[in-house]
Amino acid sequence: MKYTSEKLRILCFGTLIVDIITSKIKRIPHAGECVIGETTLNLGGNSFSSSVNLKRLIQDDALVYCYGNVGNDEFGKMFTKSLINENVECIIEQSNSMRTSTNLIIQENDFDRRYIFNSGANDNATENAICECISRIKPNIIVFGEIPSLGLSNSSFKNILRKIGDLNDVIIILDLLVNESEDYSWMVGYWDKIDIVHCNLGEGIHVTKMPDSKSICKWFINSKVKLPIVSDGKNGLDFEYKNEFRHVDPYTAIEIDATGAGDAALAGIISKIIDTHSINEFKADLISNEEMFQIMQYGSACGSIAVESSGCIGNITRELVNKRIST
Repeated sequence: MKYTSEKLRILCFGTLIVDIITSKIKRIPHAGECVIGETTLNLGGNSFSSSVNLKRLIQDDALVYCYGNVGNDEFGKMFTKSLINENVECIIEQSNSMRTSTNLIIQENDFDRRYIFNSGANDNATENAICECISRIKPNIIVFGEIPSLGLSNSSFKNILRKIGDLNDVIIILDLLVNESEDYSWMVGYWDKIDIVHCNLGEGIHVTKMPDSKSICKWFINSKVKLPIVSDGKNGLDFEYKNEFRHVDPYTAIEIDATGAGDAALAGIISKIIDTHSINEFKADLISNEEMFQIMQYGSACGSIAVESSGCIGNITRELVNKRIST
């Protein structure tokens, strides 16, 4: 990493959510019926998982900030305590009128996960508070996740992007989340503000109206995004960089819970970029195509480790990632 006079500053914006996750059950119960399964309670949400994963994976002593909103309840206290234990800098806004967000994740054999979600205190995120935070911290890297769940779509997010434009040499990363009524059409004319876009295949199809990863990546490239990345679960991930589309095969993993796999993969990609290159090198396209492919392999390994335990974070460490890559 090429920072000497001051520490690298990474700021993660997104949701803070308590995930209640079921084990994989044979089927959804009928009315009045009981199906046997296990449940675990895990701290999650994009801001939490991104900041913790980044802090664990970055080799230097960078300052990693987690910005989010919680209620004045035990769940909110759990977030603060956990972030402090992970050496993440907490910027936690507490609401006395709304509870911390919760998400019931139901896993059924042979089906995609189902969600019962309560946005809770995440609804209290405001454009002014985020802009003030950006002005105070002056981050080098900003990771936005789950913008629709924060209620910051359209003009609010555009104003935030304009605020970031006042800073120099900032990498802006957007991890897409698509709600049923959200298509990001309001981002037309603003995609060029985003350096890296990450989405899963379904989200990419929904936003771009393109049928596959290759055309999704090309759509984002044509919209002036420097590095689009499309995760596709057990099929690996795809990306386009410097006019070259590449596929990265997945690493073998025994899946326990896929929650947070995309966040882990993106954190791995970000950490590898900044551990091996400066922000200026990334902004100036000085990373070679082969180096970028290796960076994506690192992210894929991180995602494979994340699915092997329950919750958004799991047991991801640099040592485990390096071991998986080398075997």
